[in-house]
Amino acid sequence: LTDCLREVIACFPVYRTYVTQSTNEITDRDARVITLAIEEAQRRNPVTNQSLFDFMRDVLMLRDPGGLTAEQMQERKDFVLRFQQLTGPVTAKGIEDTAFYRYFPLLGLSEVGVNPDQLGVSVDEFHFVQRLRAETRPKGISASATHDTKRGEDARARLCVLSEIPSEWCEAVLRWRKMNAPLRVHHAGKDAPDDITETFIYQSLLGGTPPQGLDVGEDFISRWKASLHKAFAEAKRDTSWTNPDKAYEAAIDRFVEALLSEEKSAAFLADFRAFLARVKVPGVLNSLAQVILKFTCPGVPELYQGTEGWDHSFVDPDNRRPVDFDALGARLGNTSMASASAQQIGTWLQRPDDGLIKMLVTTRCAKLRHDRTAALESHRYEVCRVSGARGRHVVAFARGYPGQRVITIVGRLFADLVKDGEAPTGDAWGDTFVDVSELIPQARYVNVLTDESLEPSISNGAHGFALSKAFTTIPFAVIREDT
Repeated sequence: LTDCLREVIACFPVYRTYVTQSTNEITDRDARVITLAIEEAQRRNPVTNQSLFDFMRDVLMLRDPGGLTAEQMQERKDFVLRFQQLTGPVTAKGIEDTAFYRYFPLLGLSEVGVNPDQLGVSVDEFHFVQRLRAETRPKGISASATHDTKRGEDARARLCVLSEIPSEWCEAVLRWRKMNAPLRVHHAGKDAPDDITETFIYQSLLGGTPPQGLDVGEDFISRWKASLHKAFAEAKRDTSWTNPDKAYEAAIDRFVEALLSEEKSAAFLADFRAFLARVKVPGVLNSLAQVILKFTCPGVPELYQGTEGWDHSFVDPDNRRPVDFDALGARLGNTSMASASAQQIGTWLQRPDDGLIKMLVTTRCAKLRHDRTAALESHRYEVCRVSGARGRHVVAFARGYPGQRVITIVGRLFADLVKDGEAPTGDAWGDTFVDVSELIPQARYVNVLTDESLEPSISNGAHGFALSKAFTTIPFAVIREDT
């Protein structure tokens, strides 16, 4: 039974089931979860007596046989309740704190609540999920960062750009491995770091580099090394918390220090900075798109401490460092934040290092959320059809009822659209057009991000907005419909 229990827990596909002391029958969802776990455990253990798995299934599904005393039935219920308290931490330790540090084709996806095998979704699938959420869980939390996420939300947004340029990334990693081969240390019969670990190091550095550029100061290096120590201890491949290999950890420290030395690694640092420049602006635009979607999609947006500005932090405890709330408050209270002109906003976008553009998008989306609560908490989610040359680079939808709607138009897949470090605006969107149904002739349409008025137009018989006009300042529009 102990072996059977262990195997079922190892095959559990979610954190836990949700039986309570007063539960007499489990939900269909919990029944599916238990069935999947039992069947997978049986498949993996064909020599184990199958009656053990049948018994475990009956207990977990609250199928008590006849003839049990009240005390025996309570003991079975207590077992289920304790089982639920065990599967969660085992899942977290096995997946989030082991597998995610071993398996990272794209490090931004090795994250709490994410499946690293699923490299994004189609726009149609995105809309399907949002419609479902609007109908079933309109007040579920929409969080892009928490105290438990493995890296800052903007670090992940930058890393996801790599999915658009995989060949460039692979070529860069191969160059860097060759450049930095002399820096590796031979330890315990192999190189430290090996190829897998070195790839993790490069992705971690790319995501964690602050907006102002690669920082080779002591504070940054110590923070980065601490995060790598944690990552490799959690991976348990070469060192661990319970059996640390101090010599291996010291070898990694020496590699990292040499990697960031202008004297020892000038060629690598120049190449790395050039690659960083390639993904920086697309990463910034990904971050802003994420903020907009978090506030306008079905769900309740959550802001983790300090993420009004850029957050390229490493794994905890780095992402739990004290936040300078006084500085944030002063910046939020600055009159220029509330009254910034479209021209000023465009300047902030082209010079994003200070984080003002993210704070502006966040505050204006938050104000809209307050002003249009009914629309943004409604069950109504309308997909807006996108046409034209850049159609695949846009996702658009409307919330609420005609006359009081919020229409969200967000650019995406920016790697091929950013030219010479400039965000794509205006004519860069060519004939791309967003079709919005039931536009009201006398209504006023305003992009709340820039406070620019927008005039609807007609394209191939469809009424909506030409993105060459809607995206004149930034490649996003959150449009308030007023009648």
